[in-house]
Amino acid sequence: AGGELTAAQFAELMVFDRRLADRELGALTGYLAEKYNVSAKFDAVPAEILAIARLPRGDWQPAQIQQIETFFSEKVYFTADATVGKLTRREEELAATVASATKAVPTTMVMLQQAKATPAYVLMRGDFQNPGEQVTPDVPAMFPRIAEGLPRSRLGLAYWMSHPEHPLVARVAVNRYWKQLFGTGLVKTLGDLGTQGDRPSHPKLLDWLAVEFVASGWNVKHIQKLMLLSATYRQTAKHEGQYDGLDPENRFLSRASRFRLSAEEIRDNALAISGLLSEKLGGPSVKPYQPADYYADKIGRGWEQSRGEDLYRRGLYTYWRRTTVYPTFQIFDAPSREFCTVNRPRTNTPLQALVLLNDPTFVEAARVFGQRIMSSGLPTLAAKLTYAFERAVARAPSSAERQVLAEIWQQQNALYTQEQEAARQLIGQGESEKSGSLDAAEHAAWTALASVLLNLDETITRE
Repeated sequence: AGGELTAAQFAELMVFDRRLADRELGALTGYLAEKYNVSAKFDAVPAEILAIARLPRGDWQPAQIQQIETFFSEKVYFTADATVGKLTRREEELAATVASATKAVPTTMVMLQQAKATPAYVLMRGDFQNPGEQVTPDVPAMFPRIAEGLPRSRLGLAYWMSHPEHPLVARVAVNRYWKQLFGTGLVKTLGDLGTQGDRPSHPKLLDWLAVEFVASGWNVKHIQKLMLLSATYRQTAKHEGQYDGLDPENRFLSRASRFRLSAEEIRDNALAISGLLSEKLGGPSVKPYQPADYYADKIGRGWEQSRGEDLYRRGLYTYWRRTTVYPTFQIFDAPSREFCTVNRPRTNTPLQALVLLNDPTFVEAARVFGQRIMSSGLPTLAAKLTYAFERAVARAPSSAERQVLAEIWQQQNALYTQEQEAARQLIGQGESEKSGSLDAAEHAAWTALASVLLNLDETITRE
């Protein structure tokens, strides 16, 4: 590298003066430059290299020789050659790029089966120092056995649970799908289909759905489509009271159940009505609008808000940290996920109305919904009001409802005509595209009316 220095000479040089060998060898740089015309750029010689250098040359083992040569090449030879230095820096840049790309790939913790299982014993009185009979993995004796040839592991358990003749798993699954669509499961106690739970309201229906689920290849969409297209699901929720004496809880489904949507569904519904909802499937979690500094106390876990389409992904994809629930979902009874929650509660609080009125997602949805109403091309106020109402609640408004909506729109239009700055502030909410060709006061009035529609009980309730 510009001189005659070899790895062996370098090793000898390190020990020619014990005073140099016993310190960081700062003087060695100048000596190398003078004697061999080599620029040696290193701060210190590692202790293991010095230890080898102190040994007689003939006593070095092959691995020690390799250590000396590697250190010499990397710290002396390569640093003196401009071409090698350039390639080394390029290699470091590429390694940093690879490391950055690798770090960006989402990861999750998984469990691996040991190649050789650790022996397990019955612990006498729970004392690990007093083991009893050795035991092996298996299912309770009262259930069908795991098929021969399957491993006694999590994989074998998964095959056993999904076996077509298994009497429980498909029943539990379809019961939970039923609960999502009808408000209450065929077995009311979702987490207990055993002797301590409630009896099914329709046992034969539960069995048929379970068999159909398995026969379809465990096709969730197929089984949900069956439920959604059934005459039972498509009933009206109108309560006339004729069966209250026989079925006060509507367990036999003489009418449709009426219940509030889940937290994620309420947000998705508002985005869908406005036309903002993204139908993209899969991908990493997203971080929509959230109160400022909500994550300020979470060290190393700030809330970097998503941009573009990711702001309008379905609630399913919202980033969710245990014990720090996305606030909008928390207000609508989403669990903290500190432990498994089989059945969410449903409450009715003033905070929920405040979220629907003021949360940035719902304000932006109202603004875009208002923009959509104005761009519908309908000629009259009454036609636009009917279009907006039908889009929000899937039915036409009555004459009285249309009259109330017309009064609200006229009132808001008059207000924002006088308060132009307030109108501009309202229609400026959110990051989605804004139409500059619309009258600001009229757009603000339609935004206010759209907010009313998104707040209707019918809009956030399964009728």
